[in-house]
This record gives sequence, C-alpha cells and structure tokens, in this order.
Amino acid sequence: MNLFPKAIFIAGNDIIRGDTFIDFFEKRYAIDENVKVISTPGHSDKNLSVMVKTKNGIVAIVGDLFEKEGDWKKEGTWEPWSFNPKKQASNRLKIWKNSNYIIPGHGGMFKVDNSIDLEKFDQKRIDKLKS
Repeated sequence: MNLFPKAIFIAGNDIIRGDTFIDFFEKRYAIDENVKVISTPGHSDKNLSVMVKTKNGIVAIVGDLFEKEGDWKKEGTWEPWSFNPKKQASNRLKIWKNSNYIIPGHGGMFKVDNSIDLEKFDQKRIDKLKS
C-alpha cells in the first residue's frame, strides 16, 4: 500500500484511500464498465472476486473460492479450509455460470467447462461434511 499512496483499496467490503474510509458496498462495486468487484464469501467471510470483461469473455479472479483447476474432482481440495462450505459452493456456482475463465488462488487460469455440473460435484462434498 505504501507504493501506491493515492490508490483506492478495497478491503473486505470497505473502499479506502490512504487512511480515509470512502465507502462500503454490500454485494458489488463497479470500478468501471469492464471491472466489478463482487462479494463471494465462503472460503472466508470477507472473500471478494474481481470480474473483468475482456474481448475473450469474462475473467473471474477469485482467490481461494477455487483452489485450482479441477478442485471439484477430488475431495478435500477446498472444503476442509472453508469458513462456510455451503456459501462457498453457492458462490463457486455463481462464478462458474457467469464467467468464461477463472483465475484461482493456486495454479493458473483455466477455461470454464460448461459440460461439468459443478453443482453436483460440490453438493456431494458438502453433504459428506454434514454426515
């Protein structure tokens, strides 16, 4: 933050410039017509994702909402570290359905494969956590 003293920072749902609180947003903050920050809690209660409209489609920068490409294939990849697995699964699905590419918290960007029923994969895992 010291390198960019005039920058606007988004921390949780707060918008800050320097030491000054500017605003608060609940679900979404539009930086401009091509870049939006949205609330996607689950991994933690303050997770945010950045949705970027590009010429190749929507790119979602999601942090640990998705750990890596294929994290839906193997149990124990994201859910043990989730603050709220049910909420995380819901937000994963929202990102999955509304983006073309995902940049996860670990690993490289990947293309969304709409032939994969992410809801089915994640729901099975959440059900196992409850039992």
